[in-house]
Amino acid sequence: MDQILAEFVSLPRPVIYAVFGGIGGIIGAVISGAVLKIFKTKSIATFITIICIVVSIQLANHILPVLERSVGSVVVMNELKQYRVFQVIFRLHPEAEVEMKAKMQEILKNSPDNQVMLHAQAASAEIVAKYFTKHLSAASDEYTHALLARQLDVLKQFKDRPSLCVGYYLGQPQFDKDDLSLEFIEAESNMKADIIESAVNNPSRPPQAATIEIVAEELADAYQQRGYSIDDLVNLEQVGVVSAEKGCDLAIKFSDVLASMSPDRASYIFKNLLYAAEQQK
Repeated sequence: MDQILAEFVSLPRPVIYAVFGGIGGIIGAVISGAVLKIFKTKSIATFITIICIVVSIQLANHILPVLERSVGSVVVMNELKQYRVFQVIFRLHPEAEVEMKAKMQEILKNSPDNQVMLHAQAASAEIVAKYFTKHLSAASDEYTHALLARQLDVLKQFKDRPSLCVGYYLGQPQFDKDDLSLEFIEAESNMKADIIESAVNNPSRPPQAATIEIVAEELADAYQQRGYSIDDLVNLEQVGVVSAEKGCDLAIKFSDVLASMSPDRASYIFKNLLYAAEQQK
């Protein structure tokens, strides 16, 4: 029933009004028939039919917001399932779909109208981040390297908008609705889906975890090979502290160093950095 109602409220408003008007017409016709039997007056019967149609259309204006809220989570879930990353997450983790629907129901029930979209976006991003992070350390070398190359490309795109560059690098982007194209969103979604699927279908973990000292030495050598200063590596932790322009520059250089490596080496270094970060929590 919820799915049927969700499809109904998704129809264009003129169609919905026509449906309500049609229902009002039917009700009016029934009442008019009874009136005719009693009063034998067609003008009164016609008037009643018109009133029923008008009242039904007016009721639509009051009923629709209620219906939209009651089945809104179904509409949102149907929309999310158009993206491959949610298809993959919900297929591999059915509990994620249950969790996502519950979050949407809570948001639609308790959030002010002007905050619903913001809260819904935050909730969906949280779910994706949760399962993306869960599988990232086991992703294949190929897709890990592709992820690093994608990150470099995006950071370069945002170079002239350094605050977005830094936010994207730190995993804390604050995009406005007009900042991202549908193509960008789809590419990001598909990349995360590739990472998650590869971790399940073709998992790859470093054969031996390296110490942070070994990783730092390898990164230092790689920085020098790319013609960058070791100071850029040392200051990497300051990306979110220094000016956005400087932070973006540090982020781009780090991403360039990793993307320039072979897939197996980049994956090895990147995953050991993930392990080190996890141990520090």
